[in-house]
Amino acid sequence: MTRTRAWPVKVMYMLIAAALAISLIIIAAPALKVDAANNEVEAEWDEVSTPTMEGLVLAPNSMIVDYAVASAGDVAYAIFYGKHKEDGEYVMDYWLLKSEDGAATWEDLNDELEELLDEDDYIYELVQVATDGEDPDLLAVALWWHDDSKGDDVLSVFTSDDGGKTFDDEPGEVEDGGLYLNEVFDLAISPLDDDERDIAIAGKGDSLIFRCHVNGGAPGSWEDAADYDGWDDDGAFTSEAVTDIQFSPDWDRDHAILVTTVTGDGPGEDVYLQSGTWGTVEAWNADAGLADAVLVVANVDIPLDDIDGLVAGITLPLDYSAKNTDTRYAWVWVNYKDGATKVGEIFRVIDDDAKSIDEDYGQIKEATLWLTNVSYLGTIVEGKAIAGLLGDGMGGEADCCEGVQVYRNDGIADMDMCCKGWKDACKLPTGVWAMEAFYVSDDPGESKAYAVALGADDPYDEGAWSVSFDDGDVWNQLSLIDTYID
Repeated sequence: MTRTRAWPVKVMYMLIAAALAISLIIIAAPALKVDAANNEVEAEWDEVSTPTMEGLVLAPNSMIVDYAVASAGDVAYAIFYGKHKEDGEYVMDYWLLKSEDGAATWEDLNDELEELLDEDDYIYELVQVATDGEDPDLLAVALWWHDDSKGDDVLSVFTSDDGGKTFDDEPGEVEDGGLYLNEVFDLAISPLDDDERDIAIAGKGDSLIFRCHVNGGAPGSWEDAADYDGWDDDGAFTSEAVTDIQFSPDWDRDHAILVTTVTGDGPGEDVYLQSGTWGTVEAWNADAGLADAVLVVANVDIPLDDIDGLVAGITLPLDYSAKNTDTRYAWVWVNYKDGATKVGEIFRVIDDDAKSIDEDYGQIKEATLWLTNVSYLGTIVEGKAIAGLLGDGMGGEADCCEGVQVYRNDGIADMDMCCKGWKDACKLPTGVWAMEAFYVSDDPGESKAYAVALGADDPYDEGAWSVSFDDGDVWNQLSLIDTYID
């Protein structure tokens, strides 16, 4: 679906960015008075407003944990860890935030979430948030909370169908037949098809991926989707984590889901791309009428626990379809160690075959860095992409206040590259640990993108939510800016 933005809204973004920059320099300006008799000028100082913490434009002592966007970026949700006023005192806590003005300002949805809990229950960690890219009213939030009636901590998913005004505690605890998740790496919502959709949550645990089918707005119970026929090619290998979930852009026809799986936590591990169908046939890989699981990279050192599951992900062209072998194109990016070298490599997968893309142009700086994500916008024939780095790209944090690099490439053909290499951004988004950069529209002519600085362990990470209107070359801080102005 093609979405366009009116010019005045784009101007608003630019004015916000300019105001933030100017206010950091000009705190107050003198008011001049002239004494005509003595021909003297007297200066008086007046107060001038700086960017405010209202609407979380500024968010000192904070970090962004996860995010989701819809309606070409007009609506956004974020899980946020920062200061929260409780009983007259500020404490560090998790918030669920929503923006309806393109991530410029935010409101807190925590009260709506907590209305589901009994008096002695409490939420102690918000983990992941997801929405339907076309319908921002549909919202799913994965969270850990203490259930006093059980005397235990529970991983659940709460849902909303009205944009967070109210929540339902269904589908509830992520569990099926005594199988649970211990860590969550991704949460995703499928497109709507005939008033039905699916929610998927994945990571590490007794099982690795769970599915909830939503029929007419009513969520069902969780199912262990790794129990479907064909998972891990019917036991040919053993996955120990699912790191990314992607629903097919052709969902209403193919009902296909793609996931990246890792066979362990290095060294000597494999990364696979597994594809399945959650329609009339509920199965994986060849059992779903698709290819066998695709071995993307073998026998490498995967630092799964070291970098919070940011080791492998998927990006698809707009015309991907599981219906035909010649439209099963995907990119899979993988972070691994080659001895002391950090390698972030991009692979092109066509049906059952994975190959590293063009060595001279396709890899970012010859793959000698780690990636946070890759966002592709276009078709199989042509497109463009932006990619965010994991910290300094070498496994450490970027220098404070200098920002994390984002790379871009607008010369992609056949989901490979033949002529143009990746370019780095000339003005960086701010952050130190991980920068996820992504296009917000499904219109290849649209250049607007967001960059979200995911937080480090240190909440003083100088991160922000940033926006670009030129395919990721120039980034301006927009909101959730982790700094303090007095």
